[in-house]
Amino acid sequence: MSIRSFVVTLAFGLGLAAPGTVSSQAIHPQWSLDGAFIAYYERTGDVAALHVVRPDGTDHRILSLPPGYHANPSWSPDARHLVYASARPTMRDGWDLYLLDLDSGAERRLTTSAAREMHPSWSPTGAWIAYVELEGDGSDLYLIRPDGRDRTRLTSTAAREFHPKFSPRGHFLTYDVDVGDNRQIAILDVGADRVTYVTALAGDSNAATPAWHPDGSQLTFSLGTGGSQTLYQVGRDGSGLAPLPATERAGAPFWAPDGRALAYHAGSGDDYGIFVLDLADGEARRIAP
Repeated sequence: MSIRSFVVTLAFGLGLAAPGTVSSQAIHPQWSLDGAFIAYYERTGDVAALHVVRPDGTDHRILSLPPGYHANPSWSPDARHLVYASARPTMRDGWDLYLLDLDSGAERRLTTSAAREMHPSWSPTGAWIAYVELEGDGSDLYLIRPDGRDRTRLTSTAAREFHPKFSPRGHFLTYDVDVGDNRQIAILDVGADRVTYVTALAGDSNAATPAWHPDGSQLTFSLGTGGSQTLYQVGRDGSGLAPLPATERAGAPFWAPDGRALAYHAGSGDDYGIFVLDLADGEARRIAP
């Protein structure tokens, strides 16, 4: 896979790096609510860059940011900002959340604690950002305003919780969580402070990186079993668990706003790419790198 190191300036008003030759992995796509772009990050060793690309694979841009490991971008509802986790200068250093204004290129630090803040998810109303805070061997879910106010702890358990995603109307969060020897998919009713489990996996099965279908009726997630990994769907009540075709070796799904296509990463070793599965014809197409 290739990445060129020089920087060019394109739309969004940002400095953007164009493609060259470095072995890396493109992972964790996130669709903007207007359907125009998919954001993801591409890691190379201990550093990673944020990318955006059209769903058809055109108009690829690499966002110019200070050196570091920039990961898990999430769009603001108006698609004018990204929130992301960043460790500087490498992934072995401190993690905080940052906001990037895509019009001006201005970056602002959102969190400043000694803990590691990761996996942000912007609410569909724009009022909150959910994220994971890791400290020691544990991790819990938090909320924070986009201006850094009102930091609120949502969970306080011995289990490790990751990858929160807001429901389409913003009342629920789905995430993956350790339960016994397995990783399960859970839903948190934010207002009622009530958790329900969507999966009850046993053996060597582990579920991760859940995402809501745009109509809120289903969740799509990655299921690892016996060394393999496939995308699955399940009703929000835990019914109808079934694999998605043409999604072998896949993870981190994210639906198009109209529900007609699904983005995800897939691959093995150093060859991970971003794919879009068209539900109409069942064809999965690699759009990046």
